[in-house]
Amino acid sequence: MPEEDHMESGGEVKEGYESISKLFLRNFRRDHNEDRAQFCAYVHGEKVVDIWASRVKQSPSSKWGAAAGEYGPSNVQNVFSSSKVITSLVVAMMVDRGYLRYDQKIVDIWPEYGEAGKHDTTVEMLMKHEAGLQRFSEDICAEDLTAENIKRGKVSSIIEKQKPRNKPGSKRVYHALTRGFIVNEVVRRVDPKGRTIGEFLREEIVKPLLEPLGYSNELCLGLPSEMHHRAAPLVKRTNSWTYRQLLLPKSFGGGKIVGANVATRALFLSVLPFLQFVEYMQVGPTIGVTPTKSHEPGRGLSTAIEFFNSPEVRK
Repeated sequence: MPEEDHMESGGEVKEGYESISKLFLRNFRRDHNEDRAQFCAYVHGEKVVDIWASRVKQSPSSKWGAAAGEYGPSNVQNVFSSSKVITSLVVAMMVDRGYLRYDQKIVDIWPEYGEAGKHDTTVEMLMKHEAGLQRFSEDICAEDLTAENIKRGKVSSIIEKQKPRNKPGSKRVYHALTRGFIVNEVVRRVDPKGRTIGEFLREEIVKPLLEPLGYSNELCLGLPSEMHHRAAPLVKRTNSWTYRQLLLPKSFGGGKIVGANVATRALFLSVLPFLQFVEYMQVGPTIGVTPTKSHEPGRGLSTAIEFFNSPEVRK
């Protein structure tokens, strides 16, 4: 049976939006880049599309949450750097309310941040990935990323000691895994209630806007424990699948990595063995966060995929 037949899908589509559903399913069948996917759209406050699809053939261990065969519209998933949109929105709301300015120096809000040459960094530089802190020299333990431990200074004490890798404002380098930690410290210092971004998100955005639609925990920074069973776990592609997609044309079952032209395929093939080695040896340091204080990086959690699926990191 062809691989695309091992698929389940469902949902609701309002009349006039059927083409969106057809495009969603066609892309899901054709590209094979996703094991499961959802799409929901509102127009003028009315839900017009709410669809999902799952490849039931590929079902990971249920110890990490919902398996592929259990996937549906009620499942949640990690959105990774899409959360930067949320943090930017929260900062914009703080600016709009007069609690913060983009041209304001962070030390005006957080004096200790000025250590090690960071005293001239502005909020604007931070938001534009120009703070020079694209990597930290010290790992952050996931246990310290709860709202309680953040307010105890577990994270801020690490950030304060960091030395910029370049002069703040002089160079733009993507702060993939560090910007959120820094922004969180700025927000909780200017918010009159001292809330973290996760707490602010729940009280100021989720409650008034999403709860009336029936969604209370579906958008969050820090997944509540009672929601873990609804989380769709990340699934790592096998090395053989990756190499097959890079080396073979679509007519022979390959070519399913989006955007992989001849040049990018050659680049992937040249660095893939090294990346796999780094992932195996140093999961924690590569990401910059370790699951628990007792965790020895590279031991027990064999891949970055399992790292992000672990309960400690989800919380």
